Amino acid sequence: MSEKKQRANHDSAWKDILDAYFKEFMEFFYPEIAQKIDWVAEYESLDKELQTITTDATVGKRFVDKLFKVKTLQGHEEVILIHVEIQGKKEDEFSLRLFQYYYRLFEKRGHSILTLAILTDGNSNWHPKSYQKQVLDLPILSFHFQTNKLLDYQARKKELEETHLGSSFWYN
Repeated sequence: MSEKKQRANHDSAWKDILDAYFKEFMEFFYPEIAQKIDWVAEYESLDKELQTITTDATVGKRFVDKLFKVKTLQGHEEVILIHVEIQGKKEDEFSLRLFQYYYRLFEKRGHSILTLAILTDGNSNWHPKSYQKQVLDLPILSFHFQTNKLLDYQARKKELEETHLGSSFWYN
């Protein structure tokens, strides 16, 4: 099977899982965040809106991106956009691309945005968590995002396979 076809199958599987099991995905990979979301309230997938900001990204190639609108349990109604990025290989400009998506979403919607990334590559040394920018050695920008690396879940593979999320495509 060609690499392009494998990537298309991989991307489609992730999109299907996120569409069908977003709550379970959050509970497994980001339990502390999932506990703060009002799951009784309907969440909304905003994929078409995400496509409008990602089609002209200046760096990198897009693989799987999902955007959800959720409400929190923080005592008042707050709408948060959750951008989920599934990244299948090391990309030098990955952190910059996530920052670009963040900024474009913020500019367009003005809501709070939480960026989450699942890294499905096999490089145990690559685990980006932020984008930093300096001018004249002075820090001017620091953008942080939450990541999980599937390699880190090898010990929990059986547990993962037993959830609604489990499937052999999660691990190479």
